[in-house]
Amino acid sequence: MKLTGLFFLTMICVFVLDMIWLGFLAKSIYAENIGMLLRKSGEGMAPIWWAAGVVYVCITLGIIYFVLPNAQGNYMLALSGGVMLGLVTYGIYDFTNYSILANWPLRITLIDFIWGMVLCGLSSLFAAFIQSRFFS
Repeated sequence: MKLTGLFFLTMICVFVLDMIWLGFLAKSIYAENIGMLLRKSGEGMAPIWWAAGVVYVCITLGIIYFVLPNAQGNYMLALSGGVMLGLVTYGIYDFTNYSILANWPLRITLIDFIWGMVLCGLSSLFAAFIQSRFFS
């Protein structure tokens, strides 16, 4: 039960941070650089939500199973482990896109790569905090 609660709270954190990023902070950057590839509804993005959900589950599983056990309650280890998780996962995605997709911008590759490290780092820090306060 503890693991389930930790999982869902962490996934909510990942989702909220990503929605702030995609919906507000970086919305125009993505629209300007890869707008022709985005699914749109009016002025906004219209993702396939079940597919986005799979992404959030995968990121959360990475945090729960790879980052938190190594951090052992140490917030700096959780943050750095999360950054490394983001480096690996977003690095694979972004640099694969850049290497094989015509007209995929280097600017988006680098911005999204950095965002992945920030997202996973902050979400891992949140998960370590929640785990130590409520689920230990």
